[in-house]
Amino acid sequence: MTTAAPRQTIDLAQAARRESYTAAIVLGGDGTLLELIKKLPAELAIGQFPVGTVNLLARSLHIPRKTAPWLRMLDAGRTAPVYFGRCNGRPFASVASVGYDAEVVARVNPTLKRWIQEGAYAVEAVRGLMHCSPRRFFVQADGKKWTGEAISILAGRGPYFGGSRRIFPGADPRQARLSVLVLAGGRRRHVLRYAIGLLSGRLPQMRGVESFDASRVKIDSEPPVAAELDGDAAGSTPVVLELEPQPRVVLVPE
Repeated sequence: MTTAAPRQTIDLAQAARRESYTAAIVLGGDGTLLELIKKLPAELAIGQFPVGTVNLLARSLHIPRKTAPWLRMLDAGRTAPVYFGRCNGRPFASVASVGYDAEVVARVNPTLKRWIQEGAYAVEAVRGLMHCSPRRFFVQADGKKWTGEAISILAGRGPYFGGSRRIFPGADPRQARLSVLVLAGGRRRHVLRYAIGLLSGRLPQMRGVESFDASRVKIDSEPPVAAELDGDAAGSTPVVLELEPQPRVVLVPE
């Protein structure tokens, strides 16, 4: 079964439930995968062949991008429990964020994204500096509280963000926890400094960056700011980030 339009994966997922399949094979990126799992039972095994723009979950699980090793993975049939995140009830596979980077995602040009993929976000990030202004955040994470100005707040299920950049070094989608980074500050200079840290791989260790793990995070802000999930716009604050109560069964390499 193949899709010819967005959201058609939902129809295919419902058909899979009726036919009692034991596994679903997804050829696509994180967005296609997320559409599918919304309607699939957690016990149904999922195998992803990563052909999307970024494929953060596949990268985190070391799923092959080449056909021959991927078919060997499929034949081996090894699975792992993978915990997907939820943001206000909506699932995400790898990253949820609020603030500057989410506003970049909300403004990115879809046509430009199709042409230059990740480069479209870089273009919009530069433009976004013109709109940068201080925002005050209110964070509650497993009973702990943080309040202050921040550029962005990021929550990861795997180590990667924006492609191959490791900013959550201890994160593993097979573990039931969210890895959170708070990028404190509210001025353009903070955006530029954190951008350099992201590109150089030093972001998690930079001054002004707070990191912690949590199972549930509530984020509000003044004024409301954009939210994004795996590179797609997802409304605005307030948001509640948590884990799905039951892990998904995902095919992984040995």
